[in-house]
Amino acid sequence: MRRTAMLLAAIALAVPAAPALARPAAKVAVNPDLAAAVANPLREKDRARDVYRRPAETLAFFQVTPEMKVGEYAPGGEWYSRLLGLYLGPKGKLVGLYFDPTSGAFNEKTQAGIREGATKYPSDIAGWSGIPADRFSAYTLDAVPDAEKGTFDRILVMRMMHNLMRWNIADREIKAMRALLK
Repeated sequence: MRRTAMLLAAIALAVPAAPALARPAAKVAVNPDLAAAVANPLREKDRARDVYRRPAETLAFFQVTPEMKVGEYAPGGEWYSRLLGLYLGPKGKLVGLYFDPTSGAFNEKTQAGIREGATKYPSDIAGWSGIPADRFSAYTLDAVPDAEKGTFDRILVMRMMHNLMRWNIADREIKAMRALLK
């Protein structure tokens, strides 16, 4: 009897919330530079994920503006990198921030891959976007020059916090990223 009462109470609490969940998300103001980057024809193959990732709304929510210096942590497949390159490249700066390969979470082969990714990142984004490579840079978090500390407007960590927690490196990596922020 008690179990049934608890179940009915849980249902009663959940039912009034259901219509609220069905409401569409509030519109977020998207600046023209961001709208142009999202609509850029170079993103044609990436556009299929836009309905799920909502890139314009996401970047507007994080208040990323086109003249900012933004770090993208763990760029991986570069879906966001390509968009951010188009958005930030003309006026701002995009920096790929890669795992600290010395963190203990990675074997030697993976460490080499992380370092290689950071080395190739600027030319990869430049080659894809047509924007000069000097608008992009990349570092592993163990090798960020001191002059870069305190110069970032934003650092975006997309789809990676679960791995940082699983690998037990979240505290270390977040501390290193925080030192980069203004």
